Amino acid sequence: MLAKEIMTINMPSIRTSNSGIEALAIMEEYKVSHLPIVNNTKLLGIISDMDIFNLKMPEEPIGNHKLSLEATYVFEQDHLYLVAEIMVRLKLSLVPVVNNDLEYIGSVEVKNVATALSKMLAVTGPGGIVSLQVKEVNYSMVEIGRIVEDSGAKILSSSVVLDHESLMYSITLKLNREDITSVIKAFERYGYNVETWYMENGMLDTVLQERYDSLVRFLDV
Repeated sequence: MLAKEIMTINMPSIRTSNSGIEALAIMEEYKVSHLPIVNNTKLLGIISDMDIFNLKMPEEPIGNHKLSLEATYVFEQDHLYLVAEIMVRLKLSLVPVVNNDLEYIGSVEVKNVATALSKMLAVTGPGGIVSLQVKEVNYSMVEIGRIVEDSGAKILSSSVVLDHESLMYSITLKLNREDITSVIKAFERYGYNVETWYMENGMLDTVLQERYDSLVRFLDV
């Protein structure tokens, strides 16, 4: 998913001739804490609400003041992940989008990124979720995918986070089946540490009951 596909075209920008008070009024109306500064179509920078609060004379044109943010932007063909990375790193409520001629064409807001990530991760669709913990040296998405498919399911989305201290990967999979009992059992057979899982009501209880029954049979030996 690209920046041009999720950007807000009608997000207003301000000019260097606008005052800080005018900028704050627009931020309040659109529920953002940043605005792009654009003269004609040229992106000059981003102003934040903190910039304005720190101004000694907010009624003056913002062009009279030094801002904390330069002309941070993404290109319209940049991927969603890059947009999200810039937003998180710079703590932005929006990121300006430019074309190849560096002309301002819109902005991506935090809510746009959240909605797009939700779709990419298949968060709202039906299906089961399983989280694994794997040592870095043993991590193989090819093997994980094979285990899932051999169990009659498919991966709709995945997220992988590395803990640099323990060198363990936490892997969360969204699967296309609501009953993922066979997938859980398969991972356990292959020695994976299954941290958590989610299925429809009742199915989780079945898995827990089977584990309890296995423990009882073991204790009876």
